[in-house]
Amino acid sequence: MAREDTSRIALFSQLIRARKPERALGFALRSLRDKSVASMLRPVIESDLRNQELAESLFGIIEIVLTTRPHALGPIIRGLYLLASDTLKRTPNLALSSSLAWAQALQWLHGSSDFSVVLRTSTLLVNNFPDDKSLQNLHAFLLLLPSSTAMPEFHTLPEATAFFSRAPYPDADTLFIGYCGHGGAIGMPVNLLHQWIGRLPMHALYLRDPTSNFFRTGIHTLGPDYGSMLDFVRCLKERLGAKHLVTLGSSMGGFPAICAGIELACSRILCFNGIANHKENMIDLPRVASSWSAARHYWVERMDSQLRSATVTPEIRCVFGDSHASDANDAQALQYLPGVKLMPLANCNEHRVSKVLMARGEFEPQLAWLAGMGN
Repeated sequence: MAREDTSRIALFSQLIRARKPERALGFALRSLRDKSVASMLRPVIESDLRNQELAESLFGIIEIVLTTRPHALGPIIRGLYLLASDTLKRTPNLALSSSLAWAQALQWLHGSSDFSVVLRTSTLLVNNFPDDKSLQNLHAFLLLLPSSTAMPEFHTLPEATAFFSRAPYPDADTLFIGYCGHGGAIGMPVNLLHQWIGRLPMHALYLRDPTSNFFRTGIHTLGPDYGSMLDFVRCLKERLGAKHLVTLGSSMGGFPAICAGIELACSRILCFNGIANHKENMIDLPRVASSWSAARHYWVERMDSQLRSATVTPEIRCVFGDSHASDANDAQALQYLPGVKLMPLANCNEHRVSKVLMARGEFEPQLAWLAGMGN
């Protein structure tokens, strides 16, 4: 995230904590349409909207704007309105926007760390828009999650590039590293994934690459290069006294889950549709099938070399939809690498396989295997 975006978040925080909701909302309307800013906004909103007076002010102001200029508001502002209504235990006026607009606001709320708010809001929306299939699907996804209980608190690094949660078990000796894909999710928003991870005897570190460069240049908030990112993980492992490292990656994050996992001497690696066919330099080759194939071959050879020279050969599971052509091609290219086990999902054409795994009752067993608690 750019320094300008970070300063805008700081200004918003100052306005909202100074009890100036009119100015804060005006600022948000002008400046906070960028999704990269939204992730930084959530912690501020969640902590401050517990103040009844502030929630009351924002609720009233946004409702007026929704009535007079409904098209001026994006999902972030509608999400603010839903959060305020939940704090006040007041029913929002859902007639002021379309079901699609509220669905987009709910998608933004998925990044909220308070899962109970998301579930209550989702229930409200599906009851009001019973014919909206996208909302129904979204709600069905939420219902597949474990029942919400208090989760260990996240410690957030600058610019929302990393989130850490200490395991609630005193004898936990495993550090889990989750590598996010495009959009900062690992098949689902990090806070929803942590509904599972937080119940396992593992410390959890979730990493995001704001440049969407497959983590190849590391994460700038952790250091200047890829090696700095690995050193950060090693240092954290040492400070925690952890004996084992495991990684999970989805989509773009599947690549560092394997490559960084090998270099970090991880014992187990779980990859959901990890992309092996990206280009080392995206401008070198045209976006055609032959160049994707060449890039896939390059990265698979590099992974093979890493694995054969590694001091520890990790167990690697690659889960993918057997009917999703590009994902199947990527996975099959990895099948001859040491330690790799392909796990195709029959009759699955989804890129985000986590939802399919949940629906089939196979998601939790995969995470238990990653934690060393199952086969």
